[in-house]
Amino acid sequence: MLTLLFADGHDYLPIGRSLIQDGALALYWPNSGFSVRFRAHSAIVSFKPFTSGAPLYLKAFLDGKAAKYSVTTGAEKLLFEALDDGEHTLTLLRVAESITSLYIESITLLGENAAFLDLPEERQRRIEFFGDSITCGYGVLAEPSVTGYTTFEQDSTMAYAYMTAEKLQASGRYEAISGQGILCNCNGEKALEITKFYRWALRDETPWDFSLWIPDVVVVNAGTNDSWGGVDCETFGAKAAEFLCELREVYPDALLIWAYGMMDTKFTGTLTEVVAGLGDARIRFIPLAPIDLKNGDVGGGGHPNVNASIRVSDLLAEKIKNELGW
Repeated sequence: MLTLLFADGHDYLPIGRSLIQDGALALYWPNSGFSVRFRAHSAIVSFKPFTSGAPLYLKAFLDGKAAKYSVTTGAEKLLFEALDDGEHTLTLLRVAESITSLYIESITLLGENAAFLDLPEERQRRIEFFGDSITCGYGVLAEPSVTGYTTFEQDSTMAYAYMTAEKLQASGRYEAISGQGILCNCNGEKALEITKFYRWALRDETPWDFSLWIPDVVVVNAGTNDSWGGVDCETFGAKAAEFLCELREVYPDALLIWAYGMMDTKFTGTLTEVVAGLGDARIRFIPLAPIDLKNGDVGGGGHPNVNASIRVSDLLAEKIKNELGW
């Protein structure tokens, strides 16, 4: 038996923004997790105690084959067994939201010749996404008739953002919280605006060091919740310009893209004017066609479903290819 304690910081590749807290790997953001290479007959992933109003869903990719698991208390163990004697790669990502971080404590290998191998290599291309429920994959697996939210019907790996990174063979990071905008949430309340949490390592407001991971492309998908929260075009435009300037400060060489329009089009003209007014050749606005029930684009709560995610990721990936020659 051989155990890797994530707090020791060895033998695994962290995916997404994360921190070591309370002796474990703390994960909050969509598609955050880890990847590890090993040789063993079985592998067991263990967690710290976890409290949430609904099960939190994870997606494991073992040698490329995906499976979903849920964590409700943290007492659960993820078991991968009956493995052959060859080399294996396990990637584990959180794909549903909760208000608390998930703490992954360890991975234990079983087998006579069990061993952790060299770290998986991170992809060279890098894309970072800031957004709301569209980036989180809220309702992406649900039927259009569903009005409420369940974690089972959310899967951030089935949302446009993750699909875009995969199509470009890029490493992605996804800082997004459902219901949030750049000025307010969908109810008009100020609390967790994207313009605040883009600076956090986790939801606990621990500051993030932007020098730790520098993207080639940054995609902002925001505006729907500001519109629903009652923000006017002039106020939104001023804040959007300010936010783009902040992103340019922390990422001076990145291609900045504002993508918007899948669930609301109120600010399309405003964002076109904002980007033109900034005069930065490396900032783009990409309008996204609204989702349409007739086209089979709509999931739970009027959100984009998997079909819409495929369509939009095709468009966005092609735009980025043309800009960067990827």
